[in-house]
Amino acid sequence: KYGGGLDRSKTGRILRRTEQRTLPSHMRTVRKGMIQCNMVAGELGSSPQMRDRIAWVYKKLMKDHKLRGYALEDRAAAIVYFCYKESGVLIRIDEVCETNAAHPRKVAKLARIIARLFKKPYVLSQRNIASDI
Repeated sequence: KYGGGLDRSKTGRILRRTEQRTLPSHMRTVRKGMIQCNMVAGELGSSPQMRDRIAWVYKKLMKDHKLRGYALEDRAAAIVYFCYKESGVLIRIDEVCETNAAHPRKVAKLARIIARLFKKPYVLSQRNIASDI
């Protein structure tokens, strides 16, 4: 275009293209997964401390290559569910799955795997009795 300045319609596309060229694929996958986790946590109204815990769990599992073969939506929902249950918050899998259209059975299976990896399988079977009353 004449008159200087940038064509604003192309700047976002150019930035995404340069990001695709500069970041390795596993880093792009981690970034997409973190975005999914933040979206689920945001829909549920998580605190900043809970979001930090969710991010830490996601990065730890990705670094150890424990989440291969599962969809991003299922990973995010399972990690958020595990972190909520670990901190003692009463939540159902259905509530978490509504936020990102993940399949509840896959999320439950993956949450059990995550709990076993962190050596806390008892977390998913605990109930918060005080909040039920």
